[in-house]
Amino acid sequence: APRMVAAHRAILDRLSALPGVRAVSASTCLPLDGCQGGPLSVDGRVLATGVVPPIVLYQGVAAAFFETMGTPIRQGRGITRDDVERSEPVAVINEALARVAFLNEHPLGQRVRLGNPAAAGSSRRWYTVVGVVANTPTTGLAVLTPVPRLYLPLAVQPPGNLSPRYTAANYVVRTDV
Repeated sequence: APRMVAAHRAILDRLSALPGVRAVSASTCLPLDGCQGGPLSVDGRVLATGVVPPIVLYQGVAAAFFETMGTPIRQGRGITRDDVERSEPVAVINEALARVAFLNEHPLGQRVRLGNPAAAGSSRRWYTVVGVVANTPTTGLAVLTPVPRLYLPLAVQPPGNLSPRYTAANYVVRTDV
């Protein structure tokens, strides 16, 4: 993982040095692209028998992803370079996920994890919510129902098959041109 983080950082640094570039970042998937999805659990919540946990789309992102994409941060902060380089267990959620998972609660500081909530004794990693961002189109520009999304630092790998592939990334660039 450290070599892959260094490779992505080197590419981002080179892209940011190009004339006219204002911001750069990377992601394991982009809006209108297929992201992976799975169930989400919230720390301290036990679901009643037969209740289905919220299903979220999730992706790994590099620092400044939301700023580069023009996605407003509604609460807290986005993913930072330190989060990525240290593989910090932090997460940013969109407003749709905040509504579904936290209803009338403040989401910042809450802990979430991917995977089956029934696997409470598993080794799945908890992520602390550090930010809430605006909803973005997921499946089409005309689709008005926002989809719950979870954003993790690019280098963070959830265990098992619930992991954004960080060996390949989509690079995004915001320019003055």
